[in-house]
Amino acid sequence: MMPDTASATTMAGEAATRLLIGGRWVEARSGKSFDTVDPSTGSVIGKAAAGDSVDVDEAVAAARKAFEEPAWQGMSPHDRTRLLLRIADVIDRNADELAAIESRNNGAPLTIAKALVAGVVETFVYYAGSGSAATSCRGMDRWGARHGSWRLRLRAATLQS
Repeated sequence: MMPDTASATTMAGEAATRLLIGGRWVEARSGKSFDTVDPSTGSVIGKAAAGDSVDVDEAVAAARKAFEEPAWQGMSPHDRTRLLLRIADVIDRNADELAAIESRNNGAPLTIAKALVAGVVETFVYYAGSGSAATSCRGMDRWGARHGSWRLRLRAATLQS
């Protein structure tokens, strides 16, 4: 389950002292939080939930459940490609905002933060193509049609989104 695609700033403000576990924003079991500091200025830019081992165990169990659920396991490579490309698109559409947040969070220059966000987008696109490539390597897609390259499948998935 993917969280809502509200703006990163809105999500950061609303979920500042919560953890994303199982597709839902939840309070840390301890109820504790800590200050997030911009290392380039030393100023406090927000608060973050202080998860502990109980929260980690819940997150791992939720991740395992999501991985093993038929919704993911039974998903065709084509549908996985479309999902991964959708994630890449949401990140790409919010790249400037995400880069500004990351720049303040880690103290890096904005140009570096923009490059990091671009790398995240490229990673999702890469793995979207890998799923298509794996199917294409067998020579047939799920409908029994031949494709000359994974790029055709990746492009087709993008157009059908």
